[in-house]
Amino acid sequence: QNCEIFVVSDKRVKPYGSITAHHRENADENTGYVFIRGKVYGIDDVYLGRAKGPYSRVIFAKTYLSKTVVPNGWTNWSYDGSTKDLYHAEYKCPGPGADRQRT
Repeated sequence: QNCEIFVVSDKRVKPYGSITAHHRENADENTGYVFIRGKVYGIDDVYLGRAKGPYSRVIFAKTYLSKTVVPNGWTNWSYDGSTKDLYHAEYKCPGPGADRQRT
């Protein structure tokens, strides 16, 4: 809660990386990342998260997302498995990085 995440980009890829890469192998695992009432800002463009396993779970809630977050926010990156059980979400996040209509 109330954390501030300052992104320093990875110039080897574009967008320049992701903030989270959560991994779960099955639905029974009680793990995930939840960010509440924080701030995300930094340099260059990044994803909020990327899938690292079939049951990846990440939530950003009421967290300010600066323009450093790319419009689509999430990616499966190099994970080529099914995405039907992934749960990546934003809930009432303000800021330009939460606006999916940006170009």
